[in-house]
Amino acid sequence: MLKLLEEDEEFRLMVAAKLGILDIHSMLKELMNAVNKLIEVDRGVLENQDRMLDAFKGILENLDRLWQEVRALREGQEAMRNDVSKLWEENRRINENIEKLWQEVKVLREGQSKLWEEVVKIWGEIRDMRMELRGLRDLYGGLSKSVGSILEMNARHYLPVWVRNNLGLNIGRLRRFVVRGVVEVDGYAEVNGRAVVVEIKATLRLDDVLEFVNSKLPKIRESRPGVEVIPIIVYVNEAEDTDKAIKYARKSGVKVLRHIGEDEFEEA
Repeated sequence: MLKLLEEDEEFRLMVAAKLGILDIHSMLKELMNAVNKLIEVDRGVLENQDRMLDAFKGILENLDRLWQEVRALREGQEAMRNDVSKLWEENRRINENIEKLWQEVKVLREGQSKLWEEVVKIWGEIRDMRMELRGLRDLYGGLSKSVGSILEMNARHYLPVWVRNNLGLNIGRLRRFVVRGVVEVDGYAEVNGRAVVVEIKATLRLDDVLEFVNSKLPKIRESRPGVEVIPIIVYVNEAEDTDKAIKYARKSGVKVLRHIGEDEFEEA
């Protein structure tokens, strides 16, 4: 019997059916299938829990980073508040300095206004001084002409004595001489083919000598052919270029005399 149960599967199934074992086996098989499904479901749940745990861990990490960002923002905000406070303080100081500058500008404007008043007064005084100087200049011009005329008359009066004593010419008196209505000299006298030509200056300058030597004398010599011309320059006062004037005159053959007083002359 046992051997038959072991070797014949159909016989086993018939015996199991008779004994109700087959139903129990089927039920156990179904139960095992249900358990396996539950296990698979649990495994899926566990996997989902793992994924949820990973996701939750990621959320926690993100929350931690978020809190760090919030902390950094708070710190930055605090620093910004400090900076804003400093800016307000700096702005207050700037406004104070601007107010001080406006006060300074106000003082400067008041000072400028007073200065302009002083300038106007000064210009008024300068204008008055110019008018006075113009009057003095006119007066000086008149006096200068008068003095020049007196010096010219005085030198022309006494110079013949010096000419007689130093040049041996008895010229009598000097007179003004005009050549062709253009060139005029202060003194002229002609004796025995010799002519004394005199230029008289209150102050001797180089320009006076240049004009006398290069302009007047050539025209006088041209107008008096065959006459020996003896040029003389007489002066009283010296200028900055008087030395140059004297050197140029002597180099050009012109005698230069300084009138000391009356019949006293000094040859340079």
